Amino acid sequence: MVVVRPFRFKRICGCRLRSVGVIPVWFSRFVPLLFVLTLCHVATFAGGSDRIRADSPLEVVSGYLVRIDENKAEDVEAALLRVETFYQQDLLFLSQPPPIALVLHGPEVEIFLRENYRRYKNIVDLAARLSAFELIDIKICRTRLRFLKQDEMSLFPFVGTVSFGPDEIERLTNEEGYLRF
Repeated sequence: MVVVRPFRFKRICGCRLRSVGVIPVWFSRFVPLLFVLTLCHVATFAGGSDRIRADSPLEVVSGYLVRIDENKAEDVEAALLRVETFYQQDLLFLSQPPPIALVLHGPEVEIFLRENYRRYKNIVDLAARLSAFELIDIKICRTRLRFLKQDEMSLFPFVGTVSFGPDEIERLTNEEGYLRF
């Protein structure tokens, strides 16, 4: 047997409701809960289209290119720290992170010469760690190495070379579709 009681001036969510008939006792106890659940359900669907989902990115990026404009060691270090921060924040959401290329062809090439390790130890160690995790690909201009009277053997093993840095930058942006990082 179901117990039915009259429902008059019941307060639900701060509003008084006047009933025309009778409401079962069990239903009158769950009306506030149903109201809250319905409100949450509607709010979820209303705001759901603005969220960015990790499994469906808005734009597919083939890779990023780090540009060093000032040709200073501090700029290289700042770029590497930015790469590290980028991956620490977004690595959880990306199954296959896009590659980041760093093409150096100015005086900052001296950072990655073995003879300058003591001077640039922090930068080299950070770059080596990022390269070991395959988060960044560092390329040095061979033309700049010849200008500095150095060869490829004077570079660290995690650093690659390209024949001419500006051409590699143009190739990555125009042919490969890399974006500036």
